[in-house]
Amino acid sequence: MELTKESAYQAIAEFFTEKPFVLFGTGTSCALDLNFGMPALERHLRAELTSSMTDAQAQQWQQVVSALDGCSHDFESAMDFIKDETLTTRIVELTASFVAYHDNVHAHQIISGLRDWPAGTLLKKLVETLPQADKQLHVATPNYDLLAEYAFVRHKIPYITGFYGGFLQRYDWSEAKKIVQSIHKGFGKPRQPPRIIECKHIRLHKPHGSLNTFEWEAHLIECNSWILNKPEGVVRAMITPGTAKYQRLHKDRAQLAEYDNAVGNHTSFSIFRFWL
Repeated sequence: MELTKESAYQAIAEFFTEKPFVLFGTGTSCALDLNFGMPALERHLRAELTSSMTDAQAQQWQQVVSALDGCSHDFESAMDFIKDETLTTRIVELTASFVAYHDNVHAHQIISGLRDWPAGTLLKKLVETLPQADKQLHVATPNYDLLAEYAFVRHKIPYITGFYGGFLQRYDWSEAKKIVQSIHKGFGKPRQPPRIIECKHIRLHKPHGSLNTFEWEAHLIECNSWILNKPEGVVRAMITPGTAKYQRLHKDRAQLAEYDNAVGNHTSFSIFRFWL
């Protein structure tokens, strides 16, 4: 049988009959722009973190640099030397501004179809083949950027991220789920009660945070307008590279509860990796 694009999609759909938990990492973003990778972030932080630090902060950052220069650690593990909260916050802000700049460069191009996010078409096919009995595909990523979300918009894939509301969206999966639901009137005699119909969609989990997630007045919120221009006093809900980041994550397990449950409810996983 000749291998065509459609037959490949069909084979993939059959392979995914168990509806796996889909994970993708920085490779999907680096396929568009290498500035989304860890090496680019490392270069940016090296260039920016050269002054305005206390002696303790400078010592911790020097430990990171020495570990990297000595090739004894990769970037993520070297970042474990950072313990100072103020320095951590500064690194989060530097990381966010760097990623947000490049995210903004590609946003309109992806939404308008001028550029393709590599996993967009495949995820659209997977969503289209979801069974009627379970119309949600769980997808997770550690990426801070919103390239996947732009691709979902381009491909007209309904998705939820756990947030609902208007300008400042609050975190509540139960409320967010209503975004992909509609009420249909009952028909017949006697008339049937209204039914809640859910459309096929993606439940996108970003356990490390995102460019548009923030902590504001003790609430976890999502606000696209603050990606490039965050107001003073608003804290970014993003976790910096390094295994020590989980110490900060564990301070508030609420935002990870849905992700943990989703992982626990799956027996198969699919990891998307892309190369240039």
